[in-house]
Amino acid sequence: LSAHQPLVVCIDDIHWGDLDSASVLRELLRSPEAPRLLLLLTYRDNAEVPLLTSLEAHAEEFADVRTVRLRLGPLHPDDARSLARQLCPTQAAQDERIAGIAFESSGSPFLLCELARHFAASASPTAAPAPSAMRLTDVVSQRVQQLAGPARRVLEIVSVAGRPLERSFALRVAGLGERGRTVVSRLAEACLVRSAIRSEEVLIEPYHDRISE
Repeated sequence: LSAHQPLVVCIDDIHWGDLDSASVLRELLRSPEAPRLLLLLTYRDNAEVPLLTSLEAHAEEFADVRTVRLRLGPLHPDDARSLARQLCPTQAAQDERIAGIAFESSGSPFLLCELARHFAASASPTAAPAPSAMRLTDVVSQRVQQLAGPARRVLEIVSVAGRPLERSFALRVAGLGERGRTVVSRLAEACLVRSAIRSEEVLIEPYHDRISE
């Protein structure tokens, strides 16, 4: 592909990656036959990243690779308000509500989208009106209260753990066993937990730190 057109490869959340994944990337990037491409790797700045550590330990293999690190901070308040206005229903997007969503998101695009989605649902004709001051804790609490008992137990377990848990262990603690996999899938669809595979084990954790809080 890279011989015929520009190629961009993006791998999100590499803090979930393992040493086997690092070996694959080393083979891909090693000179002299490395393909011409832009490789984007994203990870949390407060997480251990064994995949990246492994690549850095073999930096001599990538003599022809140019590396640039970019730290992505929160959205600027003006950008957050602009995004909130795009995501909210036009007829209900008052300046006060837009400013509240932007402020409560703390510049996180994910949290802003979740708040805007909640507001859009509350703005429908059949929904109860949402309060003018929308707090993230209230939105998360409302969504958690709407969960069935098994899903709420799983979310509570992964939230108090403080680290990624093996899915099988979390389901066992919740008293569900492997039949609870569909529960994890529904939580993932609701953007309350997320999962990844590391060393052939499926790990789960809260989708965002503010959810576990």
